[in-house]
Amino acid sequence: MPVYSVDGKTPKIHPTAFIAPSASIIGDVVIEANVSIWFNATLRGDSGRITIGENSNVQDGAVIHEETNIGKNCVIAHQTLVHRVNTGENVLIANGASVVGAAGAEVNIGDGAIIGAGALVTAGTTVEANTVMMGFPAKPIREVDDRLRKVQQGPLQAYLKSGQTYKGETFKEVK
Repeated sequence: MPVYSVDGKTPKIHPTAFIAPSASIIGDVVIEANVSIWFNATLRGDSGRITIGENSNVQDGAVIHEETNIGKNCVIAHQTLVHRVNTGENVLIANGASVVGAAGAEVNIGDGAIIGAGALVTAGTTVEANTVMMGFPAKPIREVDDRLRKVQQGPLQAYLKSGQTYKGETFKEVK
């Protein structure tokens, strides 16, 4: 697994975390318990700390950069871009979404919010708790209901299980 120090900053990875062999973890990155970081994901903490909260997952091809805090039980789905973002707990950022803050204009996402697939959340946006954001640029479209909460919980539970499976003895490189 590619883990790199930069400017004296070395990633801190909890021993229960699964990091795919093709993921890149660089610099000031903290990965908490039961987190899974999947294939070709990049977490580049060379311009500010990145923290991934307990039980969260960062799926294939996601890129996280600069002063980002992902809360507990979050799903950062396939091919997302997350830059200068603070999330609460139980947040879903769906496939292909871009959530892009800037210095002094971070994006803040409240507990239980869902950022829809392909959405663009722009710098300085605050997403209220339990809000669904969709579009380009993203706008609030509704409140998260029980059905959508199950949509968020499904991948969270599946990736918790898969992370432990891949961390175990059944995941091996074939030569």
